[in-house]
Amino acid sequence: MSDEKFDGSDDDDYSGSKDTRNGVGGTFLGFTLNGYKGVTLPTTDIPTITLDGTSPEVFFRDFVSKRKPCIINGHPALKDDTPWRDQFTYNKLVACAGTDVVQVEKRLTVSETFGQNRTAERQIEMSVQEFLDCVCDGKAGKRKRESTNKCTMDGLNGENLYLSTQSHEDDDEYPHPFSAPCRQMMEKGWIPMKPDLAGGLILQSCNLWMGRSRDGSSSGLHHDYHDNLYVLVRGKKRFRLFSPDQAENLATNGIIDRVYFNGRISYVDAETRADGRPIDFSGDEDGDEDDFSATNEESTNQDVIIGKGFDYVSSGEEEDENIDWEANAEDNFDDEMSVAGDDLEQDDNKNISNGADTRDDDKPVDSFSRIDFTSKDRCAILNEFPNFAKCTECILEVEAGQMLYLPCGWFHEVTSFSEKANSSSTEDDAMKNCHIAVNYWFHPPDNLNDETRPYSSNFWGKYLDEVMDKSKRKKE
Repeated sequence: MSDEKFDGSDDDDYSGSKDTRNGVGGTFLGFTLNGYKGVTLPTTDIPTITLDGTSPEVFFRDFVSKRKPCIINGHPALKDDTPWRDQFTYNKLVACAGTDVVQVEKRLTVSETFGQNRTAERQIEMSVQEFLDCVCDGKAGKRKRESTNKCTMDGLNGENLYLSTQSHEDDDEYPHPFSAPCRQMMEKGWIPMKPDLAGGLILQSCNLWMGRSRDGSSSGLHHDYHDNLYVLVRGKKRFRLFSPDQAENLATNGIIDRVYFNGRISYVDAETRADGRPIDFSGDEDGDEDDFSATNEESTNQDVIIGKGFDYVSSGEEEDENIDWEANAEDNFDDEMSVAGDDLEQDDNKNISNGADTRDDDKPVDSFSRIDFTSKDRCAILNEFPNFAKCTECILEVEAGQMLYLPCGWFHEVTSFSEKANSSSTEDDAMKNCHIAVNYWFHPPDNLNDETRPYSSNFWGKYLDEVMDKSKRKKE
């Protein structure tokens, strides 16, 4: 892959064509399934750069436009040069959002990966303070409180809990991109609403990722639908990366419709354009007023809530046991296109979409892989998924005080480690056994030759304006 920038102009034909692989009919876009044009492994390295001296223009030119991940030394500047670590203390989090209720992922055993479907068994609601009391050490960790969902806190293992993305109420037409406690911290000016480095990228959501793991907890292998700027505050993260050109070899739960030039992966029954707009988007490319409302009124198969960038599924149902995993076990991508088609049902909810998983809540999440690195060695993985032999991986570590830029579509398994073993924290530091990160997700740019206008449409810009305007009106 050369270092030339590209804009995908050759891939702007959105007319559908019938795909009849294995006799399966369906509307697929009329060109190569994987049209990714960014940098790939192993032909690129993952460099480490310094935030100081890196302008948004240089960052866009050298990394965003090339779809190239990088580690960044340094954090976005805060008021009075306060370290990010000092903003994420037990007392500060409780003061700004202690009573706010959050959805916390719960794994059943310490050997499980996170990223499972958020069934009633694997998700718990509690206040921010109750969550902190479960995962923190010292006096804070010994406090006993009655959970907001009437679950006794004493029986919860802090290492099995993970605070990450938050879903929103279905009747919220314009869900706010900032969830607790990030929203409250931004309102107080403790963290930025958008890092300067992001330049013209449009924010999709901001989330706090917090847990506790002495030996390392895995997110499971998956990809995101958005460009990710990941700010590591405490602890350490190990990333196992695969570039988007390998998508068809990584055994995703969902049936891939196509991979765009910028790495945006679109799934059957959740089709999108390269910037994540719904595929049935109405209106012209200049983002006229009708663009936004037309999509909101006319889309009948999109139900992805802004703010769920990681696209966990929230549900009270158990996982569907009727999916034919045995038929998928050979990991033949062409054959997979014929599997589970009847299991995917169109959703009639008409919320605006960012184009991630739209299937029933008890179905596995499209963007997650069935390959489990925590329970199988490489030989076992290759036996079950022979196409994995075609993949090249890169493993890197991100430390507290660093950031990671990861373009959309890059598959990654994240293993999170608490910092205790490498920290000089004092005994009265309630957060000493925690790992903490904040991430900013941005809608994937589809105009990669112009850092001043990185999107071909004004769609997401207008959407964000509408969200923020509604939030302001609510406060008034």
